[in-house]
Amino acid sequence: MQVAPLAPDEEQRLSLLQALDLLDTPPEPAFDLITRLTANAIGVPIALVSLIDRDRQWFKSRIGIEISETPREYAFCAHCILGGERLLVPDATQDPRFFDNPLVSGAPGVRFYAGIPLRSIDGLALGSLCVLDTVPRQLSASQLDLLSDAAQLANRELTQREAALRVRITTESSLAAGLAALEKQVEQRTRELSHAHEQLQTLTDHLPAMIGYFGPDLRYRFVNEAYRAVVGKASRDIIGHSLAETFGPEKAHEIERHVKRAVRRHKRVSFEMPLAFPDGTMHYGAVTLIPDIVEDRIVGFHSIVHDITERRTREQATRLEARRDTLTGLPNRRAVQERLPRAMASTDRRGGVLEVLFLDLDGFKQVNDTLGHDQGDLLLKEIARRLKAGLPHVELVARLSGDEFVVIARDDAGHAQGETLAGQILADIADPMQLAGQAVQVHASLGIAVYRAGSGTSPTHLLRAADMAMYEAKRAGRNRYRVSPETG
Repeated sequence: MQVAPLAPDEEQRLSLLQALDLLDTPPEPAFDLITRLTANAIGVPIALVSLIDRDRQWFKSRIGIEISETPREYAFCAHCILGGERLLVPDATQDPRFFDNPLVSGAPGVRFYAGIPLRSIDGLALGSLCVLDTVPRQLSASQLDLLSDAAQLANRELTQREAALRVRITTESSLAAGLAALEKQVEQRTRELSHAHEQLQTLTDHLPAMIGYFGPDLRYRFVNEAYRAVVGKASRDIIGHSLAETFGPEKAHEIERHVKRAVRRHKRVSFEMPLAFPDGTMHYGAVTLIPDIVEDRIVGFHSIVHDITERRTREQATRLEARRDTLTGLPNRRAVQERLPRAMASTDRRGGVLEVLFLDLDGFKQVNDTLGHDQGDLLLKEIARRLKAGLPHVELVARLSGDEFVVIARDDAGHAQGETLAGQILADIADPMQLAGQAVQVHASLGIAVYRAGSGTSPTHLLRAADMAMYEAKRAGRNRYRVSPETG
């Protein structure tokens, strides 16, 4: 099997693909309509919108196939994105690139492939719209034209998202520039009006930011209305008082660290800190400390604080949502990719052992086929609930995709517990459940990969070793586990 080489602009392509935030997202009607119409019009059983990630191809839309992704080395579309208007493979068994590809020699038995690259505004190939069949075939000129038209529609969906991303980035940059300009203006106006305190007070009281000034002794000489409102004190209880008297020793110590940094650098410093409002609510402020320098000597510090609570909350919600499986509520593949390297690094620092348990349900497809996908979704939710309830002390329980789940367990004392956990998981999953008014029982095949401190195994290799051990368990008869010989 010939593995497609990486594109010359691979890192730029991957960076844009991640920024568009399309990977591991729920199905969307716009893409599903394109694949469904394309499959029906050309008369093929399978149509896909495939996005080529670093180590996999992931299907944003799929018709006629259950899996949602494959390894990148198996992907016909990885060849398709390398150039040209399209990639046509009339008979994969006769093509030296694909005749021994697992997707050809095994399920789903691909014989025919036709794909057209999906490109960004600047021409970066992010994936493809493709059609597949399990028998060799040729497309007529009109069918090729239809495939090209459908690819243009899919491409339009991608470029519209890219255009929206560019607008958002430009808007955020403009906002940041505006805030910087505001800070500069306040600094300039504060100096110009230092001799006219009443005029300065009027100016700053109408600005939507906390503005203050304290001397080298860290005692306040000036605060505006927003500052007084947040601190919850009158001017007489702030002016002349120290940071510690105003905010308390702990918060003052944190601010003083940044004051010392500004002194060392002889220039402004910025940081974020929590702010407890008088009503008991917790906010976050973006703080800028600007040294007041006269004849190369720091005579005080301007303090400007913007309330960024809403932005922090929005960013945190976005981060959490991007790392959560929408069906089960468990962490998703992105969360695993981020947490596993950190857990392995922690094991290296603290010693001990870390284990990855990779499990795939046995019999899930039959539930989908006989009871329907709605009942299949309920089964996945119940499995997720059982895993989470039965494994309260593990590092992570996550759903990768489809009926695949991952458990990360760590023991600082070095006691491997994977086999014990595996036995518990198999028993919990095998307990029958009620679906559509009938008792349903599924099982699982489970693979275990072990990481010991300092072994040097990569996260990708560790996860793949657990995956391969899971397939060994399936080949051994299912409803059992196997430990990877590479790591155990």
